[in-house]
Amino acid sequence: MSPRNPLVFAFVRLACAAAALLIGFLAPSARAQRQMETLGRGLVVVRPTSTQVYIGWRLLGDDPDGIAFNLYRSANGGAALKLNANPLAATTDYTDASANLAVANVYTVRPIIAGIEQPAAASFTLPANAPVRQYLNVPLQIPPGGTTASGAYTYNANDCSVGDLDGDGEYEIFVKWDP
Repeated sequence: MSPRNPLVFAFVRLACAAAALLIGFLAPSARAQRQMETLGRGLVVVRPTSTQVYIGWRLLGDDPDGIAFNLYRSANGGAALKLNANPLAATTDYTDASANLAVANVYTVRPIIAGIEQPAAASFTLPANAPVRQYLNVPLQIPPGGTTASGAYTYNANDCSVGDLDGDGEYEIFVKWDP
């Protein structure tokens, strides 16, 4: 039988098709499941201008299609006021231009799934008279320096990564220190 025999080619093609079908049936059960951290909404609030408050939060990987959000603000310990007239569905952020920035403001976000408002995620408090800046200040606990035979040294923050080390749904920041 010659390697160019049409019967051999037909048999090889048939065997390949059968193998592809078999793999197709087995593959869905053999696929690994996606691993995701169980995270909270990660609500963050900053004061980017003297008159505005920016609020942002996470859209989670397992949120259903069609999810929307309501955003609430409690000023100086008062009753929570819903800030949006319609559920927020196109974005996971909001700019509040009506906050009294001379008092502490507590923001909470509530998901709306299938038309039903869900419990609030963790809140974020913007303190009274918060400074105008477009970032959160992260205080560092700098390790003490010391002295060796080569001389004195101090530590400097070098690089960082984030991850939910303790499983509480919030990211921790890991800092690499260089002497």
